[in-house]
Amino acid sequence: MKNFLTYITELFDRPFPYRAIRGGFGEHGVSVFSFKTDSEDYQEIEVNLDFSDGRLDVNFTSNESLELTGKGNAGRILATVMEILLKFMKEAEPPSVKFVAATDSPARARVYEKMVNRYLKGSDYMVDRIKRVKTRPTIDDEVHFYIERI
Repeated sequence: MKNFLTYITELFDRPFPYRAIRGGFGEHGVSVFSFKTDSEDYQEIEVNLDFSDGRLDVNFTSNESLELTGKGNAGRILATVMEILLKFMKEAEPPSVKFVAATDSPARARVYEKMVNRYLKGSDYMVDRIKRVKTRPTIDDEVHFYIERI
């Protein structure tokens, strides 16, 4: 039987297959990548990257919504988003990145922080600051990661 740490590590190392539906890796302007989860109540995830004015802005939606779904697959979804983001960053070399993810608790925000730091390890980037934002009453909080090139 696998221990929890092994399970989590394998989960993050198995991103979903994805495809570009607009733009591409390293391109200026807006690029959009899409993937679907493989569960019964599948989700269609879109990763939106807007590279302009020297900054890369990143967010992702599930079935066209920023809200948390509670349908599971959060680890693999975030792993896929991070893989797309890192590949884009490698091609475009933006001086700064703002990455936004929805959260419903401080614990989830800490998991996001650990995951982002794990993926940035060994790259030319580091998290400069993290800000938790309440956007609207109908949407869960958002965690904003401000990432800078070293």
